[in-house]
Amino acid sequence: MTSSSVLTCRPNSNKSLKQFFANHCASSWKDKNGFWRRCLNNNMLTVLRHFHHLFSVSPINLHIEAIKKKVLRDFAQKIWPSIRDHIFALILPDGLKRIRHFLPTFLVDCCPSNYVVSIGAAFPDFSADGSTSATDGHVLAQWLLSSDRECPKVLKYDAEDVAAAKIHTKILRLVEAFLKSEVCSNFIISIYHFASNEELAPYRFDNHSTGERLSISFELFAEGARILIVRCPIKRNEQKWAHYEAEAKNWHFDHQWNLCSFYLSDLIKSH
Repeated sequence: MTSSSVLTCRPNSNKSLKQFFANHCASSWKDKNGFWRRCLNNNMLTVLRHFHHLFSVSPINLHIEAIKKKVLRDFAQKIWPSIRDHIFALILPDGLKRIRHFLPTFLVDCCPSNYVVSIGAAFPDFSADGSTSATDGHVLAQWLLSSDRECPKVLKYDAEDVAAAKIHTKILRLVEAFLKSEVCSNFIISIYHFASNEELAPYRFDNHSTGERLSISFELFAEGARILIVRCPIKRNEQKWAHYEAEAKNWHFDHQWNLCSFYLSDLIKSH
């Protein structure tokens, strides 16, 4: 695909957006999941100028895939600053490493407390030192720890291609970091497609220095187990947290109506 990009959105989108597509689409087709995929001959900066104001009406869920490093750089520098304040959730299948090459503090700087984030295969690594050379796992941990006491941050982690023993090791390190922590933070990590055929007992750990609790629960499904890790105050509003946990378990990125997926395949040329 030359000098073009593909933007995917849910049907029944804003009428202004539909009209824009009618005027600027080279081609469009509906995929098996009910998405309209549209090939845009215009560069992405032109697209953004036409409908970026729609992002401020309702927060969007953003999915970015870029084939070329140069494309990702241009997106990070020229497009991201215009839309980052209106994004609820972010998914980067290719991880953070390439975009952090251009924006070292990308995740921490742009994500408000109510984000739901999925970043490639990265899992939080709480040995982070905050340096720009840190791994995706370090950056994710830093992001989780930057939450406030009002609303937890949520991380969705797909463990389908990850060995169960590796997941256990990652969780153990997370627990060790929690027990040593002296800084308050609220977050929920939902691990799905975990390879397990047996029901595992729940765990609960308390850190009295921070007044927080870390709970780990398991649920079995046909496609694998789900692990829910919740870090919250020991004394908490049970009604609110029941809602947070249910939302974290049931929230699916591709079920959102306000979803925009950018598949960037060529250079972005500014006018």
